[in-house]
Amino acid sequence: MTPEEFQELITKAKREARLQDSSAAEDTMKSDAVADEEGVSTDSNPTLPVILKENAILAGLDNQHYLTYAKNQIVEFFDRKDWHYHEIIERPDLIAWELGMSGDRFTVRMRVSAEADPRVCRVDAILPTSVNPVYDAILCKELIRLNQPLRYGAFQYDESDGELSYRYSFPTQNGLYVDDLEHVFMAVLLTAQREFPKLQKYAVGKFTRAEEKQIQVYIERMIRDLELDTLWGLPHF
Repeated sequence: MTPEEFQELITKAKREARLQDSSAAEDTMKSDAVADEEGVSTDSNPTLPVILKENAILAGLDNQHYLTYAKNQIVEFFDRKDWHYHEIIERPDLIAWELGMSGDRFTVRMRVSAEADPRVCRVDAILPTSVNPVYDAILCKELIRLNQPLRYGAFQYDESDGELSYRYSFPTQNGLYVDDLEHVFMAVLLTAQREFPKLQKYAVGKFTRAEEKQIQVYIERMIRDLELDTLWGLPHF
């Protein structure tokens, strides 16, 4: 996917998200709307669907046949978009694919996976920057702040491999449908595109002077607290 194609994809997804938000606003007041770079009010987390279809036919499928069904739906979604993707996991209980996307000052790995037990589909946007463990405590504070207003999904940090991602999971016991998967995929991509530039600087320690000052105050308070505990002989747990 070229940067131009990626930017066209992002623009289209933002337009669709605004239309969905306008429709949803008739039923639900949104208290935490923010303005994007185009000056248009958008939700703090693009609208994501609750996947529930009537007349589900999947209840009788065993895990193997369910994963075959899920694989067909996911691959059909990728092929509709004419995207290049590759399968990274194929197990009796799990299948997963990855594809890369890049645009103006934004690169992300997208991962789609389907699990058999429980039956769930996950869409991940993965920041292509490993977290420097020196900054992980500060990063985790920022993750908590960013996750607070999100209605669906969450930003996650995997300490074992330094991976930073945004994930949304939804149940598929009633079906995995191409149109719904596209809706979720684009909402995850938009959320990552908006928030990852902020998180990337926390991952590698690129702060402004004002942010550095706040971090120093935070660390100094921690050190003073630890020194007081040592002085009074309090145990550390």
